Amino acid sequence: MILADLDTICKYQCVSLSSSKLQFRSNLSMIPPMKVKLYHPTREMTLKGPKQVAVLLRELNLPKESHLVICGDELVTEDLVISDDQTVEIRPVISGGGE
Repeated sequence: MILADLDTICKYQCVSLSSSKLQFRSNLSMIPPMKVKLYHPTREMTLKGPKQVAVLLRELNLPKESHLVICGDELVTEDLVISDDQTVEIRPVISGGGE
């Protein structure tokens, strides 16, 4: 689980994700809003961050149980905080097949 307090989130932004750690850089310049790509139907929007994944899904009225959130090349969990300059993909979980 990744924990960060509000002061840290406001002063720094996540610049890369890995399974073992987050790397941060100082948030001193103007940062563009977070880009969110949604699929089925395909659309794109920008939102103000930083935002926790669970909050992002709730604001978009998307059930967390049926959507995958991808930041960079990483599948992220609902407790991760996404910074302003990140591009996030939200994909519905689709199953099928059968007899």
